[in-house]
Amino acid sequence: MTGRFGLSGLLRDFSPTGKETYNPPTYQRDFSLFFLEELTFEQIILEFGGRLDNTYYRPSDSPNFGFHENHNLETQDHTPQTFTGGSAAIGLTVDLREDLQVNMNLSRSIRPPAIEELYSYGPHSGSLLFEAGNPNLQGETNNGVDFSLRHQGKYAKSSLSVFTYNFKNFIFPFVTAKQNQGLPVLNFVQRDSFFKGGEASFVFFLREYFNLNLGMDFVHAKETEFNRPLPRIPPFRGKIGLEYLQNRFSFRPELELADRQNRTFNLETPTAGYAVVNLNSSYLIPTGTGLHQFTVNFFNISDRLYRNHLSFIKSLAPEIGRGVKLSYTFRFF
Repeated sequence: MTGRFGLSGLLRDFSPTGKETYNPPTYQRDFSLFFLEELTFEQIILEFGGRLDNTYYRPSDSPNFGFHENHNLETQDHTPQTFTGGSAAIGLTVDLREDLQVNMNLSRSIRPPAIEELYSYGPHSGSLLFEAGNPNLQGETNNGVDFSLRHQGKYAKSSLSVFTYNFKNFIFPFVTAKQNQGLPVLNFVQRDSFFKGGEASFVFFLREYFNLNLGMDFVHAKETEFNRPLPRIPPFRGKIGLEYLQNRFSFRPELELADRQNRTFNLETPTAGYAVVNLNSSYLIPTGTGLHQFTVNFFNISDRLYRNHLSFIKSLAPEIGRGVKLSYTFRFF
């Protein structure tokens, strides 16, 4: 058996300033105890771990802070709050054959609300929404199961993963019909929720330097109290790409696909599907002390007009059009 155990801590003095500020200054203290252990047998690996977290928030009610002065807002409930919870997980990896591996994980995790989810109150200039936090939020609990299968063969490699998550008090933001300062109000609420989904990838070794890459993923999520889809859940997505690799040079054209998303929350609009063509190419130059990498990335080559269902401003701004990005990276050895 091998593993590790220990403790971790965080002290954070969150003090935003300026006219765009919509969160109060907040002192945050986190303390955690954790362990992670692994038992290795001939064809089986068993992993298990746990974590105990304590999170404390103390927001400021200073009347001199621009949070109140700039926006003329009423003071919300800024009572200090403490969240304590434990998380645990166990995983099993089995080598069924030399080229086939199966993995299963069971987990229970607890997440405290973030500062923005609790105390935000004001216009957000990036999302063009008036964000209103909820100081009554409780910790979020998740019981999850995931299963994966991996294969590595002579002519192809593949992986398949599926998961289910049951959330108690799942925290999510949604846009309401109300307005404040001329902007739609975004609220943070909690609902018991259920997630299920999966992803798959395949790589076919066509010839000495050519590979065919295929991939897909999907997520279905709903809150179980009223059996409604949750907001801002990605649609069914897929990728088809070719890959040319020879020595230090790589060339990767790719077609990115997304289905229409019509499983929507209250007041959320559907999003049309799209197909986008991208191209990535790179060249490597190794040296005695590191590695030089030159990369060129052409994205949305066909200049397709499309929108991202996860964007709060999708009705105002589509995704970026045709473009190119040049980059240089140096990695030290």
